[in-house]
Amino acid sequence: MTSAASLDRILDRALARCLGLAADEQLLVLADRSRASLAERVAAAGERLGGRSIVMVAGLRERFELPEPVAAAMAACDLFVALPEGSISHTRARLAACAAGARGAGIGGGADEDVLLRLMGADLDAVAARSDRVAERLTDAATVRVECPRGTRLELDLRGRAGISDDGDYTARGAYGNLPFGEGFASPVGGEGRLCPVTVAGLGRVADDTVLEVAAGALAGAAGADGRRLERALREHGAPGLNLAELGVGTHDGARLTASIVEAEKVLGTVHVAFGASVNVGGTVAAGTHVDCVVPDATVLVDGAPLLRDGRLLVEPG
Repeated sequence: MTSAASLDRILDRALARCLGLAADEQLLVLADRSRASLAERVAAAGERLGGRSIVMVAGLRERFELPEPVAAAMAACDLFVALPEGSISHTRARLAACAAGARGAGIGGGADEDVLLRLMGADLDAVAARSDRVAERLTDAATVRVECPRGTRLELDLRGRAGISDDGDYTARGAYGNLPFGEGFASPVGGEGRLCPVTVAGLGRVADDTVLEVAAGALAGAAGADGRRLERALREHGAPGLNLAELGVGTHDGARLTASIVEAEKVLGTVHVAFGASVNVGGTVAAGTHVDCVVPDATVLVDGAPLLRDGRLLVEPG
């Protein structure tokens, strides 16, 4: 099977399994110019499944928002697939479209053909089951402690916050998620300590001296050139940009720890902590940014009981 045919098979699978595309449904495919070719492939997959596809070429504007005509089209369609280089997950346009009943998925700029073939061609049922188990543990949690050999020592308060499974099922009215999928996550209500990531959204792999200080549920300071770059970028969005937004645990055994955050945050046994908007991950803060920071080889204690130990997930489905 050729690479092109393999990608077409994966896109068919994504639209059918993850989004439940039905005959005669209107599919909107959104991409910036750099990914127009992939957008046409997604649209063709929609047509093969009996849908009616429309492609719109438009990128994110300043403050990570979409043009008003694009936002209106998203709200009017049955389902949408977004392919811009940046994430639309936390944009007002995406939130409004899902509130209007559209369901959708984002395929981030780091999800190139190789990533889609490897991750979406895997045992997706196993990935979904792991995500469910992690979400269950986080739902029952009051406190979570994250540690890693690089120096991460972070205490998080999850009281009253439900865990969410990124299981790739976006078939319900108003549902939205990312492709590839594979994590369990929750939005902390508070947190204290320090975070020492290896990969940061927008920066890629960061230097070993990168340290992020967290106090009162927000980024309070940073060390290292990369850490300071991140802090400056988050501060441009005011207090909401500094908000401690998410704790996630990767559940995809086919994902690799690369510079691409789309894949790195899905790696089985990694942890990612995000700053900025939390409204799309179970929190209450709206912001024009959401930046994930990935920590490998982590140990995670949920109310004192291990969920991860040295990067090994301890809740494999039985």
